[in-house]
Amino acid sequence: MHKLTLSFKDRLLKVYTPEASEVSIGSGPDSDIMIDNLAVEPLHANVQFQEHKAFLQIPNRNKVLLNKKTPLKYKDIELCRGDQLLIGKHTLTYLWDNELLKPPVEPKIEVEKPAAPLKHNGWLQIMSGPKIGRTMHLDQNNMRIKSSGQIGALISNHKDGYYISHVDNNLAVLVGDKDIGDKQVHLQEGQVFKVGDLQMMFFTQD
Repeated sequence: MHKLTLSFKDRLLKVYTPEASEVSIGSGPDSDIMIDNLAVEPLHANVQFQEHKAFLQIPNRNKVLLNKKTPLKYKDIELCRGDQLLIGKHTLTYLWDNELLKPPVEPKIEVEKPAAPLKHNGWLQIMSGPKIGRTMHLDQNNMRIKSSGQIGALISNHKDGYYISHVDNNLAVLVGDKDIGDKQVHLQEGQVFKVGDLQMMFFTQD
């Protein structure tokens, strides 16, 4: 199933799972994905879905950056999983729902110990590297995050939410732009963190 995530300055705003064959994107109140920004036209772009494919349409040559570049055409632009659209100052990332069910190859997430029933429904989205755009379910109460083959961080599912802590090795762990050191930091919705060279975004779903 197709999936679009809307972000603003690396902060996740909403996750869309379109059921219609087409979604409109713009500042108009009747837009399926509404972006309230003066630089965004009432109908700025739309995405059409055909089975396992998605195509971007850009009417009137409106400004849209695809993976930080101006597209070479404005109709029938086939999207690949992980593609990012910059519209105004907002970012739309195209994903697949069934991709969430596959165990990721990179980065590797390992179970620290047998899991108790989950208290929250947390997810991670990769924001850097070859797997950019991929999302992963935090389906264990204690998950280890690897970067460059080393275990750098531990994410724990507590009663009041998710916490990230540093694992003792040479990899730095930053939440926002601050190194967490030996502290355990409570992750907030849409918060971006970095383990070594790997950048990820944390979000939850109901």
